[in-house]
Amino acid sequence: MEQQVKDKVKAIKQSFRLHMNGVAFHSMKNKGLDYKLNWGVGLPQLKEMAADYGKNHALASELWKENVRECKILATLIMPHEQMTEQEAMAWIDEMPTIEMAEIASMNLFQHLSCAKSVAWNCIEGEKETEQLIGYHILSAMFRRRVSMGNEEVDIYIKRAAVAFRNGGYALRHAVMNSLVILCDVMPEREQTVNDILESHRPEAD
Repeated sequence: MEQQVKDKVKAIKQSFRLHMNGVAFHSMKNKGLDYKLNWGVGLPQLKEMAADYGKNHALASELWKENVRECKILATLIMPHEQMTEQEAMAWIDEMPTIEMAEIASMNLFQHLSCAKSVAWNCIEGEKETEQLIGYHILSAMFRRRVSMGNEEVDIYIKRAAVAFRNGGYALRHAVMNSLVILCDVMPEREQTVNDILESHRPEAD
């Protein structure tokens, strides 16, 4: 079975040549997206490929090991949400190569995990900007779904968000702000606190 999975990964990597997009590749390279290998394949094509392979834990795990942009994106699409453990999720997050991948993985996979709340808390307390970014993307999704969260948890989240909004880079600040805005929709009683944070912690220069 292990060899079959490895053979499938090899075939998948070879298939990327058929979908290579040189313009997209150079655009991503100019933006500083650093992968060992990047074919510039678009998300729609990768989603079509993922649909053909279906959900497969073993295949997703092997694809994630490849330092190839398209392999990692496919892994986030193929990994069964209900089978990924918190330990696996945190291991992937620890290896997250770029902000682009962090955002894609959050959307395709991490927000849907049964352990998403725990993963989010671990992430927003992390030191890496990519993991913090993932945490706030997950929390945004949780707020949209109105996942239950106690006042004490919300207080802690808001304190963390204020620090991240003040000190983070553009992508992180954007993710934090988005999560705070969504929180206000769900808990309007927190709107004044959020507005104060956005104003008083806004960086002096972007």
